[in-house]
Amino acid sequence: MAAISDVYIINVTDKIEYRKTKHCVCISVSKNKGLLINTKNRGIYNELEINSETYSFLNGTNRFVACALPIEFKDNEIVKKEGSLNHADMLRIVEKLKSVKTKQILIQLKDIIAELESWLTNYNENKLADAFGKR
Repeated sequence: MAAISDVYIINVTDKIEYRKTKHCVCISVSKNKGLLINTKNRGIYNELEINSETYSFLNGTNRFVACALPIEFKDNEIVKKEGSLNHADMLRIVEKLKSVKTKQILIQLKDIIAELESWLTNYNENKLADAFGKR
């Protein structure tokens, strides 16, 4: 089962003709939505640059999260879990999603943004509870 902020290698054969697998960060558990992580900034997917040095599973140069192109994936398309993006990068993704200008995509993202904001709030509350030994 997918979890928000987790990065998976997923089978994208049905979604992208020239690739079999790609990195994908989960942004919605309820809708099984994720954002593909690219090696290049193509300038057409409202990309957000993330520092690959922060994540051992993203070898090489910085990566670019395609924030204008959420994809649906199924649990059986997950090849394996690679790791998770940190809270700061997930917060940056939410802000980038909010900046999408295409009305049709914004309508689709409304519930996903709400789910991400709830996840971020719970993340912060859990960190505080852990810090004060109340969990």
